[in-house]
Amino acid sequence: KRYPLEAHFVHRSLTGDLAVVSVLFEIGQKNLEIEKVIEALPLATGEKKQVGERLDPQSLMPKTRTHYQYSGSLTTPPCSEGVLWTVFNTSNYLSKEQLGKFQEMYSGNFRPLQPLNGRKVINY
Repeated sequence: KRYPLEAHFVHRSLTGDLAVVSVLFEIGQKNLEIEKVIEALPLATGEKKQVGERLDPQSLMPKTRTHYQYSGSLTTPPCSEGVLWTVFNTSNYLSKEQLGKFQEMYSGNFRPLQPLNGRKVINY
């Protein structure tokens, strides 16, 4: 299922192993924490900005922490394999206006859905 917005928290171990935690967002009430992220999004390639206020990543996560886990790949080039994915199967919310702001800056910023190709998905 495709969601209006998905946030990825990418982690790399000291040995180079990769893990991604994925949070799915649906349209609902305004999300004050995601607003901090949206306000800090770079407007041009190569531009760097910092979040003006302290960001609490925990508040971007859904309240219910059940999740799917599988081995996959990065969603951006070089699309490396062997990435441990953890995808929360409950979502968080952002407002329609917040989604619109993100889409104004990053239109079509997603990878097409990929087939499982024999991967085992575990529901925790």
